[in-house]
Amino acid sequence: MALASSTTRLKEPSLPFLNSGITKYKQILWNLSKTVHPFDINNLNRQTSISVELLLNQLVVEIKALQKEQGIKDPKKRIEKFAKQIKGISSIIDGWWLWAEANRKNKKSSLKGELLLCKRESST
Repeated sequence: MALASSTTRLKEPSLPFLNSGITKYKQILWNLSKTVHPFDINNLNRQTSISVELLLNQLVVEIKALQKEQGIKDPKKRIEKFAKQIKGISSIIDGWWLWAEANRKNKKSSLKGELLLCKRESST
């Protein structure tokens, strides 16, 4: 019994530390998921590949700090692999905007054509 209670006392101080690390990790993942998006989720401003790349690089810094703080080892170098993919991930944002602008222009010209056709048909 005495051993169990001393073991329990040893675990208690590390629990808040662990919970704090898990909370930070979940926050980083949430920030990561909302960063890779054509719009800033917080204010709906347009994002660019450069702004997304900067934000993702900042998240890598936060993840590395969390790893150091929590003593998390990364023998497979997952964070470094992710960091090397940031430029490619970010480029999707500018690609999406190019597609959206082209699609919007096509829809506008298509709409103009339909309006002209309707106008011609109504005048005959």
